[in-house]
Amino acid sequence: MEFTLYSPVKLIFGRPVAQALPEALAELGVRRVLLVSDAGLEKTGLVDQARGILSAAGYVVQTFAEVRSNPTTQDVERALKAAESAGAEALVALGGGSVIDVAKAAGLLMANGGRYRDYQWDGRPITRPITPLIAIPTTAGTGSEMTRTTVIEDEETRFKKGVVSPYLYPRAAVLDPALTTSLPPRLTAAVGADVLGHAVEAYVGRRANPITDALAIMAIQRAWRYLPRAVHEGHDLEARSEMLLASALAGWAFDQSGLGIVHALAGPLAARYGLHHGLCIGLLLPYGLAFNLSALGEKRAGLLDALGLPQEMPDEQVVELMRGWLAGLGIPSTLRELDIPSPTAEELHAMGEEASRMAMMPNNPRPASPEDCRHILEQAAGAPAS
Repeated sequence: MEFTLYSPVKLIFGRPVAQALPEALAELGVRRVLLVSDAGLEKTGLVDQARGILSAAGYVVQTFAEVRSNPTTQDVERALKAAESAGAEALVALGGGSVIDVAKAAGLLMANGGRYRDYQWDGRPITRPITPLIAIPTTAGTGSEMTRTTVIEDEETRFKKGVVSPYLYPRAAVLDPALTTSLPPRLTAAVGADVLGHAVEAYVGRRANPITDALAIMAIQRAWRYLPRAVHEGHDLEARSEMLLASALAGWAFDQSGLGIVHALAGPLAARYGLHHGLCIGLLLPYGLAFNLSALGEKRAGLLDALGLPQEMPDEQVVELMRGWLAGLGIPSTLRELDIPSPTAEELHAMGEEASRMAMMPNNPRPASPEDCRHILEQAAGAPAS
């Protein structure tokens, strides 16, 4: 057995952001900071709160709160301009995975120059660490605070492709569960489904190792137990804490061991219909599980044990139980439930081809052809293709 595990992120869990953020920044020896966030969090007052914390600690702060939910290269360019205008020596990302990924991408360009597409499409090497970044997740979802990846949609091609480098890790992640309690139920469910999808795919992936297995299993157990509580009882701080920890554990796991068919399928599906990434993961998770279960070998027992299910449970029943659990969170099982017209045969073919080419597909425990992908997407559509 051979594997490598590397994560330089300082994880600060459970401490109030008012205490943890100034201390994390003090270790960087900087004075000028760009606070990156989004308009939704600005409306809640969290951006003003963070700005106040930074100002009170003596930092010169400028704010960029314009990151969109499905960020594109345009968001990165605007964040970069804001950072340059501020003379920023460090970045603080307050928000979900989209905000953290944009901050990573902007920090990449600040330190290495060029345009984002140089790294996304042209293979330009990343030779320097990104501008120091403190990530403060406000959702228990992507785990981006623990990963060496930033995923941005290309403005011209409308295709999402990740840039991966050990130079993309944040310096620190401040995980304050109190910041997640105001997240609405539907969004809590969507980002939480993403946590479970990360953990399951990290556990069954071909590049998994004993350490990522342990991280993924802990994340699966927490998400399965606590996500319903976090959705239906949003101010349950224990449930919020456990989900925020599950998100970080799952992010750490998949950063090292990779993802699989569910995330490969979610890319083109989210892009074509403008759907929330986590919603797509939740919708597709039962279909991906059905496709993979027969190929899991010994990992099947570990997965069922993490879900608290008996080993003798048939695959079909495992899938239906997963589908019912997700439905209880308000996650649809087909596109028809979202009033989205059934994709045409041509659209299914195009999405299947695109999914089969996604970088995470070779890590899936069972090989998947474009036709396999098309078939799963047809099932997820909920109606025959026209």
